[in-house]
Amino acid sequence: RIIKLCGLKCSKSTIKKLLLYWILVHQGYRVSYLVDCVAINSEQAVQILNLLNDMAGLNKGSVSIIDMGENVTISNTLILDQKMRESNVSTVFIELSDKAPRICTLLEVDHITKEISNQMRLCKVLSSEIDMYVLPFSRLLPTIAGWLLEYPSVYKTETLFLEDAVSVGDTLTKFSIVADIASVFSATPAFQYIDIMEFSVPSTLFIEDPLLEQRITQLVTEMTSKLKCKILEDNTTNSCSGIIVLRDVNVHKSIHSISQRIVL
Repeated sequence: RIIKLCGLKCSKSTIKKLLLYWILVHQGYRVSYLVDCVAINSEQAVQILNLLNDMAGLNKGSVSIIDMGENVTISNTLILDQKMRESNVSTVFIELSDKAPRICTLLEVDHITKEISNQMRLCKVLSSEIDMYVLPFSRLLPTIAGWLLEYPSVYKTETLFLEDAVSVGDTLTKFSIVADIASVFSATPAFQYIDIMEFSVPSTLFIEDPLLEQRITQLVTEMTSKLKCKILEDNTTNSCSGIIVLRDVNVHKSIHSISQRIVL
């Protein structure tokens, strides 16, 4: 019904996916979710989120929309504001504009995080009853996207589109945080597995810097522990009753061969 009101045609599975994304962000299980499952623009996203807010009877103003050109990102405003105030962001930035991937220096990371915070603050505008950020087309866009999605590893590139993007090596080490989650708005919840987060790191970096893998693994473990604590708290207080139920969270790690070049 909501999708039809916005003049969009989507399958039932796509609508459920969009609802799930919105709820995971709204309830604070994720800072942000990139909406690529439906072809919607920022205005349509505002309509959908306003209608969802009205239907769910939840507090308004806790969800932001970030218009990133071809994609729309749904973000939790409160967590995002807190994230921007943090001086020490637990993220590993990887430079891909050189001939070989390398970890950014502390000075580069400091510059990137300050630029991200400045762009997010400067571009904040109020649209309808939901905050909307309009990000300018810039070389920092890939970095901002990864940072918003809370990837512990974010690729930094000199330009947004690289026709001759550097190769990141023969393999990628992929990390996935998978949750056991109940179907949204279901009278009889049937649990299913869904990726809360998925990101990759060039395996060559782990060979060059053995401590990097340990650091990434530690960050993922910390994120997983926080999610498990939140699940326990929410299930105990029934704060998500009738909206969403998470049962457990696990981390999967795998090695993947790649033949294509990668740009985030």
